[in-house]
Parts: sequence; C-alpha cells; structure tokens
Amino acid sequence: MMIEPLLLLLLGFAVAYTSYTDFKYFKIYNKVLLFILGLAIMLHVLQGTWRASIETLAVSFTIFFVIYLIKMTSAGDVKLFAVLGSITADIRMMGLAFILYMTGHLLIGIVHLVKQADYKPGQILTLLIQDVRGFVSKTGSGIQPVRFPAAFLIGMSVIVAGVVQKFFMV
Repeated sequence: MMIEPLLLLLLGFAVAYTSYTDFKYFKIYNKVLLFILGLAIMLHVLQGTWRASIETLAVSFTIFFVIYLIKMTSAGDVKLFAVLGSITADIRMMGLAFILYMTGHLLIGIVHLVKQADYKPGQILTLLIQDVRGFVSKTGSGIQPVRFPAAFLIGMSVIVAGVVQKFFMV
C-alpha cells in the first residue's frame, strides 16, 4: 500500500490550511486538527506505525506545551505541532523541527526588538535591561510582545526538518 505519499499530502494540507486560517483569522480550528489527526492515525494503523505516531504526538505535545506555559506560543500552536508530530511519526525529526521553530521565533523577536528600538544599539540594550527587570520583578516587559501567525513557521519547520533528515542526516 502507498501510505507514505498520502501522509506527505496530509502534511502539506495541514500546513497549508492551518497557515491560511492562522494568517487570516489568527485561529487554528480544532475540528480541522481532529480530522487531520484521525486521518494520520488511520494511515499509520494501515502502515503498522501507529505506535510511533502516538509516541511522537505525545512528545511533540509535551515539548510545545512547555513553551506554552511560559507564554511563548498559543494553545492552537501546541495542538498543531502535536498533530504534525503524529503525521510524521518521527520524534527525531520533530526535535529538529522544534529547534528550527525556536530559531525562527528568536530571529523574529530580534527583528522586532531592533525595530522597536528604532535601530539604535543603545536603545536595544536599554529595552533588554527593562525587559529583564520586568521579568524578574514580574512587573511586565519593556518589550512589546510580538503577535504573528506561527502556523506557517511551525509547518515550515517540520517540512524543512523532514528534508534535512532525509537528505543530509544519516
């Protein structure tokens, strides 16, 4: 049975659709995620890899739930990362995807910080000091939070991790 191409199509659909809804509405719909999850598990049952799918779902959820607890992402992003983990059924790949996502997240934060500081190095340092003081004293951040639709970044991180793993890792 040709299950792998169906899983790739499902991954592509999941990334495309959730990126669209997250960009347009800042929303990732649970109904869509449940539908995709059901299809992924069904395909993995047919392929005999359902256990790896469930394990990767659990590990992916746990990893992203931690960054949700420290308010670095939203609940929809946690569920999306978990569902994409279920599709890939590959913990190592999702670990790499997480690293890629966090790197992208960091770069977006740096760009936002530099823009907020009006591109002045002294102002960047001042904002960082205010942010650390606000974090430690729990009085609030000196840096304005960045709100961006993360579904695209999450999806691309998973796809790039898959390509890197397939062609560049042993």
